[in-house]
Amino acid sequence: MTLGKSNESRLQGILFGQTVPVDMIGVCVVLIGSTLLYYLTSTESIQFLVSMPLLFFLPGYVLVGALFPRSGQSPKTSQRKESRPLTAVRNVSRVTLPERAALAFGLSVALVPFFGFILELLPVAAFDGATFPTLVGFTLLGALIASVRRLRTPTNERFSLPFKSMFAAVSA
Repeated sequence: MTLGKSNESRLQGILFGQTVPVDMIGVCVVLIGSTLLYYLTSTESIQFLVSMPLLFFLPGYVLVGALFPRSGQSPKTSQRKESRPLTAVRNVSRVTLPERAALAFGLSVALVPFFGFILELLPVAAFDGATFPTLVGFTLLGALIASVRRLRTPTNERFSLPFKSMFAAVSA
């Protein structure tokens, strides 16, 4: 049985992140998997490796996703092939993919000490295991907020990872 034309295009839209924020779903899957591995293993080296994305990338990525739900290229300029003059003012509400990665790393590095400081002020022992669940909770909440903000953005302006070009590059 083959899918109809509309069902096939809807499935492609979902797979390529045009209707559902696939990257935020991926963040949640990685986060849940790493949390399970962190608590189910007693080996400190595995716990260290599993916690690295949570410490250095995921919290910043969901914060960048919540702050910048639009694509890095505006719909008008992404279709033109001509170069823009150097005097053209860039729209700072749009962040490109390399900028997202750099901001995600930088914000994660900035957020982790902030959460440690906040936990030290609370009557909770911050270094007795409260930091990891705090980062997990923040990342899950941030992924939810980023998904809602991205779904409220018009489809032609919505950020999605360039899966089509990645698949084309791999299959070529």
